[in-house]
Amino acid sequence: MHCELCGKEILGKPKRVVVEGAELETCAGCGSFGTEIRRPQTFSGPTSRIAPHSRTRYRDIYQQMEGELDPDFNDIVKNARKKAGITQEQLAAQIMEKALVIKKIERKELTPDDKLRKKLEKALNVSLVIEIGREKAQRGKSSGNLTLGDVAVVRRRH
Repeated sequence: MHCELCGKEILGKPKRVVVEGAELETCAGCGSFGTEIRRPQTFSGPTSRIAPHSRTRYRDIYQQMEGELDPDFNDIVKNARKKAGITQEQLAAQIMEKALVIKKIERKELTPDDKLRKKLEKALNVSLVIEIGREKAQRGKSSGNLTLGDVAVVRRRH
């Protein structure tokens, strides 16, 4: 192993230091140029009472996504609420939210997060999510390679 500061071969255990904000493994001579990082000592053996730490699972956010929020979510909520014959206040009470939240959603001043979106979908029996990618890609090129044009919805100005 070589010193990351001077390049000399490190004999023995390298020192881990912070130099100008960078964490480096250095030789004993170059260790004085930075602040040494001391690792917490771990104890092992029968007297150790350190609980084994649990691994956190990596969760890919894209696997959790069900689709994309429909750009006309406000109209869908408003029309479904009127069709059900309930007021904004009644819908708000039903999903345990404030009436102001429903008003802002219907005016498109507030975009519902996933939790609120699911409450609205359940209460109004509608879907506020549109599928993206797959069906549009299948209608596109059959080569298997997707392009932005296969997935994107292009809106043209008139």
